[in-house]
Amino acid sequence: MHIVSHVEGKLKNDLTAFDLVRAAFPAGTVSGAPKVRALEIISDLEPDARNIYAGMIGYFGFDGNMDTCLALRTMIARGNT
Repeated sequence: MHIVSHVEGKLKNDLTAFDLVRAAFPAGTVSGAPKVRALEIISDLEPDARNIYAGMIGYFGFDGNMDTCLALRTMIARGNT
């Protein structure tokens, strides 16, 4: 099951959309909770970085708006692989 949420808000004047992304990712749905401890455990157990997996794909507009989604089913292809 996949859930889609439309979230709107206003950031403090001294923050940008990049600050929001930095605070929100990785998403708790893929890292676990409590987030900081879950990320420590993942780092200890997984020998390789997750790279784009569970990251964000989307865009940042010149007007400060952004539209993003979680990158759950992803693949990195190099050359003819």
